[in-house]
Amino acid sequence: MIDIFHDFYRGKRVLVTGHTGFKGSWLSIWLHELGAEVIGVAQDPFTERDNFVLSGIGQRIKADIRADIRDGERIKEIFRQYQPEIVFHLAAQPLVRLSYDIPVETYQTNVMGTIHILEAIRFTDSVKVGVMITTDKCTRTGNRSGDIGRTNRWADTILIPVVKVRLK
Repeated sequence: MIDIFHDFYRGKRVLVTGHTGFKGSWLSIWLHELGAEVIGVAQDPFTERDNFVLSGIGQRIKADIRADIRDGERIKEIFRQYQPEIVFHLAAQPLVRLSYDIPVETYQTNVMGTIHILEAIRFTDSVKVGVMITTDKCTRTGNRSGDIGRTNRWADTILIPVVKVRLK
């Protein structure tokens, strides 16, 4: 494989939230291939046909952890235990139609879950980089933007002051 990153990820402890999801599983595969020690934190995959299950990446990474990002203390505990250097945050409730059925859980996951990840990063000295990845479902459709779009705009709003504080 051609390594355009020049071994940047080799041996680095990289925590990926949402590693059982579509994007998270592919990111975990690539990071693993690039030599990273991947620590995956997510809920169970939705089906046995998900990329996470079919690829078998859960058996190849350093840690495959089941946790809910709404549990801030559990997230801090995982960060303390594994001391990641890089964090990719992809965990979310991503399903637009489901967000109309479970709006509270959607907000708790997408907004408060992101806050819990940011807090864990803030209290973990080993973390040098945090990459927050949201969705493409933030645009308005007709007169409604939906809970997914609103929760991601809230998460983005939260990130602006956090980034400013960390860069000082």
